[in-house]
Amino acid sequence: MMNVLHVMGRMAAGGTEHQLLGMLESAHRRHWEATLCVLSSGWELSERVRSAGVPVIELDGLRKTDPRRALALRRLARSFDLVHASLPGASAFARIVASGHRRPAFVVSERGAGDDRVALGLVSRLLQPMTDAFIGNSEAVIDFLRRTSGLDPTDSRLAVIPNGLDGAVFHPARRWLPSHDNSKRMVAVGRLVSGKRFDRAISLLPTLSDEFDIELTIVGDGPERRRLESLAKGKRVSFVGHVSDRDSLAEILRGSDVLLMPSASEGYPNAVIEALACGIPVVASDIPGNQAVGGAGVSLVGDSDDKWSAAVRVALARGPVAAADVADRILTFDEVARRHLSVFEAAMTRRHHRSALGRFGPAPNSGFEL
Repeated sequence: MMNVLHVMGRMAAGGTEHQLLGMLESAHRRHWEATLCVLSSGWELSERVRSAGVPVIELDGLRKTDPRRALALRRLARSFDLVHASLPGASAFARIVASGHRRPAFVVSERGAGDDRVALGLVSRLLQPMTDAFIGNSEAVIDFLRRTSGLDPTDSRLAVIPNGLDGAVFHPARRWLPSHDNSKRMVAVGRLVSGKRFDRAISLLPTLSDEFDIELTIVGDGPERRRLESLAKGKRVSFVGHVSDRDSLAEILRGSDVLLMPSASEGYPNAVIEALACGIPVVASDIPGNQAVGGAGVSLVGDSDDKWSAAVRVALARGPVAAADVADRILTFDEVARRHLSVFEAAMTRRHHRSALGRFGPAPNSGFEL
């Protein structure tokens, strides 16, 4: 069985970290032998990974600039068949310190396509020849990887694997009863940063309150919280902070009538598939990442307050989303693990091919189907 080292900079309770946790819970000792290396310590989800039986190694206690930190990761990485690193910082660090003739196969996962990642483009271009596979969670992310890493559109190292979901947690209410009053609840979920554009969600309340007894719940925390709270003064907005427990988040979603996702950029938004799995309709910005989960239950809207108000009204009138209408857009974590295994096996083949030829560049086209 393949030995895989998964590298993360941190294991905060964010979307990427929850996706890795869910996959490792399904994959460990069934599809591959997993070990998690975290470049810092004290994270809640690291303990959750340990509870799943996955060994966790934390390279803490050393400054980022301390060469012993790099040497520790180099020695560790070279004892594995393959290194799978998520997000730009951790993936760049892992590839740099563990490079060389005896390096393991490298697989990089990217989860977003925002402007905050563009600065890493030069590093990505320099490191892409030593990368055996790239995984994005949507075509939008793959397009971003092509642009920033200088990859050919036909490069067989590129693979799309959408996010997974735990259907035991995110599911519709056992019994839906239609509301006989005019009270409605909108919900927005995500980190409170400018790119999430939660100010748009707040701005919708005055136009909708003429027709509905409506309120907005914002789930998440971040640097924009104080500004958003100021914008929300006098309006029916509740800030509940970050909710790390997935069962609690699912309960909030099931208690809502529509999810708002007004982001400027997304990779493959967890909140959208989680809401759909709970039967909650979604109104989202018309951007590539949201388009990846478009279809029944999702209204994609351009940059106009009037269009947003109209789309929310339609979503509220239609009510819950049928499970059958969204099933084809939601993967189990076991299926996510199986698709990763296909990519890992192809990456190992490429790495062995390079070693046999004694060359550094990409192996000949040896694509794989997912």
